[in-house]
Amino acid sequence: MVNNFIPALLIGYLEAFRVAFNSPGYSYFKGFVWAFMLIQGRKRVTDIANACFFMKKHVSSFERFLSEHKWNMHLVIVSLVSLLLSQLADRLMVHGAFLLAEDTTFVSKASKKMQGVQRWKDYSSNPDRGGYIFGHNWSILGLLSPFSGRWLCFPIMARLIPGQKKPSLFVSTPKGLRPANFWDMTVSNILYAWQLL
Repeated sequence: MVNNFIPALLIGYLEAFRVAFNSPGYSYFKGFVWAFMLIQGRKRVTDIANACFFMKKHVSSFERFLSEHKWNMHLVIVSLVSLLLSQLADRLMVHGAFLLAEDTTFVSKASKKMQGVQRWKDYSSNPDRGGYIFGHNWSILGLLSPFSGRWLCFPIMARLIPGQKKPSLFVSTPKGLRPANFWDMTVSNILYAWQLL
């Protein structure tokens, strides 16, 4: 049923990701991609469920897909990188090598009890925020490609930067375990991308 609404070209591209999901999970994945293309602004799960009217599923089913379904994020990233390399090949090469960019972004959260939510210094110079923001801090890494005098970035992974409160990732050092910080995430992202490429 999902394939009747999604353009054939997109279905061909999404087929590369099938290995990362079970059968119902793959249907939800295609629905999420479809919804993200349609919805402008914030992508709430309720809006995603409404955009996927052809799936006849309650919004709680979409929430369970994100929180409980077992899907292989490594295979999703590997499939994405393989697809980019097969389609863009030489356009991703800059002076004979791949060029990566990594940046961070804050996502505000109303609940301070969620894992990884804490107060972060806000560098946007937006006076309405008071210099700080409560939420998640994400590290996003992408492949850069020159295109018609501009640079395009193709994001290939996003990882949560853990804070000092309720840390979820740790680094082993000669002095023992410590919570992972921004630089630990950055270096591990670059090494992971190097292995993929």
